[in-house]
Amino acid sequence: MAEKIIRSGIILAGGRSRRMGVDKANLKFHDKSLLAHVTSTLSTIERLEEICIVKANRQQLPNDLTVDIPTVIVEDEISGEGPLIGIAAGLKATKGNICFIVAVDMPWIQQSLLLYLSQVLETAITNQPEKNIMWVLPESSHPQPLCSVMHRNALPIIERAISNSARAPGRLVKELNAIKITRDKWITYDPNELSFRDLDTPADLKRALIEKA
Repeated sequence: MAEKIIRSGIILAGGRSRRMGVDKANLKFHDKSLLAHVTSTLSTIERLEEICIVKANRQQLPNDLTVDIPTVIVEDEISGEGPLIGIAAGLKATKGNICFIVAVDMPWIQQSLLLYLSQVLETAITNQPEKNIMWVLPESSHPQPLCSVMHRNALPIIERAISNSARAPGRLVKELNAIKITRDKWITYDPNELSFRDLDTPADLKRALIEKA
């Protein structure tokens, strides 16, 4: 029997924001917080059943979130140690087996690209179960783990890697039997290449506000 597909979204909101100097989740971008932008994009993805927001310990999230699907909020189990910790926390808290992994500082992330990545993963687990593919991520100048889709079965492998001091998601590409999607395959779904454009510094934010003014 084919595995039932349950989709969940995981937003990594608890980064240190050292280069930005302020908490990115609360950062105002035009009319709302960065976290509100990303939750709005995720919440209307077809057949998405829940959103999990992963935050840092004692981090106060913005109060402008308007989401019409169930939302859970969890904390990183280890503070300030990178996105792999947040991915693990999100996978633990969600009920979905197909999980959209996105960073809070990517306000232009494209639904069409995320849906394409999920379709690749869902097709792989249905048609090629023997390959045990647990992750699909796009490549631009480099792989983009914070705009990706992961199977919940990746959790024990990630937890083991964390216990062995791994902190970078990219180290698990081989262990998770990941499919890396090259630009020529995903560009149709994000022709302006907006999804991976993040806001790391005040200069990034200023430039983005001028461009979108």
